[in-house]
Amino acid sequence: MKKIATILLLCASLTLSAQVKDSLELSLQGAVSMESLVEGRVAGLDISSLTGSRVGAVSAAIRGINSLTASSQPLWIIDGAVINPVDSQTDAPFWQSPQKIWAAPQNTLLGFSVYDVESIEVIKDLGAAARYGASGANGVIIVNTKKGSDAAVRLYADLDAPSLSPVFNVSAGGDKNGNRYYLSGHYRGLKGESSYGNGGGFRFNFDSRRNGALSLGMSSSASISSFGDETPFAEQGGDIEDDSNEYRTTDAFWMELLVARNLRLRADVGVDYRAKRRYIWYGSGTAFGEENNGAASVSSLEQFGANASFTAEWSRWFGKEHLSVCAFGDALMNDVSSSVMTGFDFFDYGLKAKGINIAGSAAKLHRSDYTYSRYGAGGRVQYDHNGVVGADAGIRFDGDNSFGETQVYPSVNAFVDIKKLAGGSSELLSSARLTAGWGRAGLSSYVPYLHFGDYSAIYPTTPDNDFQAFFRGRSLLKSAEINAGLELGLFADRLKAAVKYYDKETEDSFTVFCNGREFGQNGYWKYDSRFKDFEQWGSIRNRGVEASVDALALSREELSLNICITAAYNANIVKGVPYTGISTDALLGRWAYSDVAGYAPGVIVGFESKGGTLTDFSGDGEISDADRVVLGNVHPKVVTGLSASLGWRRYSLDAVVTGRFGAKYLDIFSLFKADAALGHLAPVSSQYVKSADMVRLAHLSLAYDVPLGKASSYMGLKVRLTAIGPSAPAGTLPFEEKGSYVAGICLTL
Repeated sequence: MKKIATILLLCASLTLSAQVKDSLELSLQGAVSMESLVEGRVAGLDISSLTGSRVGAVSAAIRGINSLTASSQPLWIIDGAVINPVDSQTDAPFWQSPQKIWAAPQNTLLGFSVYDVESIEVIKDLGAAARYGASGANGVIIVNTKKGSDAAVRLYADLDAPSLSPVFNVSAGGDKNGNRYYLSGHYRGLKGESSYGNGGGFRFNFDSRRNGALSLGMSSSASISSFGDETPFAEQGGDIEDDSNEYRTTDAFWMELLVARNLRLRADVGVDYRAKRRYIWYGSGTAFGEENNGAASVSSLEQFGANASFTAEWSRWFGKEHLSVCAFGDALMNDVSSSVMTGFDFFDYGLKAKGINIAGSAAKLHRSDYTYSRYGAGGRVQYDHNGVVGADAGIRFDGDNSFGETQVYPSVNAFVDIKKLAGGSSELLSSARLTAGWGRAGLSSYVPYLHFGDYSAIYPTTPDNDFQAFFRGRSLLKSAEINAGLELGLFADRLKAAVKYYDKETEDSFTVFCNGREFGQNGYWKYDSRFKDFEQWGSIRNRGVEASVDALALSREELSLNICITAAYNANIVKGVPYTGISTDALLGRWAYSDVAGYAPGVIVGFESKGGTLTDFSGDGEISDADRVVLGNVHPKVVTGLSASLGWRRYSLDAVVTGRFGAKYLDIFSLFKADAALGHLAPVSSQYVKSADMVRLAHLSLAYDVPLGKASSYMGLKVRLTAIGPSAPAGTLPFEEKGSYVAGICLTL
């Protein structure tokens, strides 16, 4: 508690900034995907690269790691459409060969153009995320795209200087008689030190508010991407390819009806479809390829998600009292089909993985198909007394079509405006508010039979047998959180400050259900009543402090400066582990990570090494498991961000600097080299554990509005130079990309 109190005092002048406010200035900074739009701008949100590649997956963890086995990624909603999980990947390749079963995760949001984004809201408090029930335990990120409020045609054209990768985005919007539209098309070339590819797509948004009682709107986007990644391979320079093709379409429709003066009804429908195929090839110049005379893996993933919700809200003022009552119901469906095929022994290498049909070995296929649906209903009551005091309370019930259990998620939030309560006036203090909240949220996921090994180290699976259809798994997180905060406004709100403390505990369970049994003596199975075949659990506690400051530092006739500082401290601990007590063999049989009660999740376990010699802590003269120690943690304790926007005459300067402290990563490239030198697996030791602490210049953009004389009345031209820093590392891989420089223009008609 002394440490927490100290941090509270140090951060008392900081405030939370949870929404991207100026999409134009953000998009001018050369962002590759949506995650980078909020990087360094939201306290408690840690954005990091899992591989360092420009096409690699990005982790967006809110308030620490929430699970030992399941996802810790937040729920993403774009224009009302619930997006398929951002960490969903194709099945692991080469399951027959454990040393090649891992493939670098790839970014699933590359198909969306950052230039179309209008605002991003990050929901962190579980008191608010409880509204999303069995989807909100890791927080929620809500993205709204442009609606055409400004009637303009706009062209963005960027060129990545080192790789000459082009980016184009053309959009047109308008607003006439209450009807708004926005149409855009984009293309992006992707090329870096370890990645390559291209992609493009379009977006069309429309809404109508002409009728005073009825409003409606729709949003539609589609994209095609083709990209490759070399990051996961240690055998650089060999005949290796990792190519992917991805198709995606996301659509949403909403309708709102004002039934009476105080009663409003709203319906939302969203659809997200994603199809991906990934080709991995090992040929000549690689040990794995030479050993197998060519090795190929072709994996595919097809996801269809649909969500629908209905809300009825009644609100009314009674003098200085405001009361709002809301009832809602929603449903979410996901249909997933995945497969992976491998082949070896090729008489010709010309087609590589795309010629898997000419493999000399009989190609083996793993396939998994399932449909999972959830539904929920609940209500919420909000009360406000003239903005002085207020509270809201809600409850949600969630069920599903596969496991027959109902989960309950209650929440309550309250605030007191100290400034209004005390009365009087002050030139220094313009606002002061105390907040407090408590809530529960969850994350329920269907786990197909082929993925049981990702959640349990001991549950036996036999992927090639047909009885897998009788088994289904469920991963369920149940999170409960309390939080309290202070929000301040100073100097007529030119400086807004806040600090928040939270304490969150999550129970993490994995359950296998079986609805069949074996009969006869030939190994045949038939359907029977459902029963629990296996269950394991764990729990994690996250406590921390979030703070930031948002200040208008300068405001003169031709000069303005806005500064936002964010800081977050998170301390997490494993309270319980799966009852087996078995640690994770995370790296080809090497004991690299261990989730142990009393320690932080994600610790790196290995041997202390001095001058290449392993330390014998037990003193028995031998190096054994008893000599392993904690060498570090892959998750940072402190995450900071500094963003600044400076405007002077026709010039503007935007910068984002981020910091991550208290984290380390395991340099597996060095381990692979050691394996080759030793002829066997090298033990994990401190010589392969590197610091991941870093202060990073995420973006630096200098823009100039070109004077066009008389033409400036109907067109505008802005030129800019942007610097993008190297990726922030996370997990086991050092960052590969060294950053880039972008030159671009923005032409407005």
